[in-house]
Amino acid sequence: AIGGERIMELTTNGDVVSWGGNHYGELGDYTFLDSSNAVHVVGLTNIIKIASGLNHSLAIDSYGALWAWGDNQFAQLGDGDLNKTNRPVQVSGMTNSVIAIAGNQETSIAAKADGTVWTWGAKYEGSGWNYTVVPTQVEGLTNVIAVAAGAQHFLVLSNAGTVWAWG
Repeated sequence: AIGGERIMELTTNGDVVSWGGNHYGELGDYTFLDSSNAVHVVGLTNIIKIASGLNHSLAIDSYGALWAWGDNQFAQLGDGDLNKTNRPVQVSGMTNSVIAIAGNQETSIAAKADGTVWTWGAKYEGSGWNYTVVPTQVEGLTNVIAVAAGAQHFLVLSNAGTVWAWG
């Protein structure tokens, strides 16, 4: 997974390593120091999927729990806080059954095994920017099996092949 100034790699044994820029703690190694060498994301095991936003990182473990770390200025970590963190924190309400994840500049998205879609972080609401500090279900979407994110938009795919987009 590639984000702003870093690269993350999922190893065959379920660990995550990363290298590059670390101004927001997005390497997950408990520091804010850039690294040209791969460093292990501390505290994560049995990871099955990873994704990257601009300056934040996401990972799903084998239980379907979702973890996030890095920039959190717009609540893109979904932990109910607005503080950046250099270590993985569990995304609120995403303790099991997460099957797909993506991140963009200031927002994150996840799909659960029941086909629901959840987003958190920055969003534009007519008169200005707002943010959601914990995951909120996107109404009207069902049977979603995959998610993707661009700079300020999302795409989701249903098990019937229908694609929805917004942003």
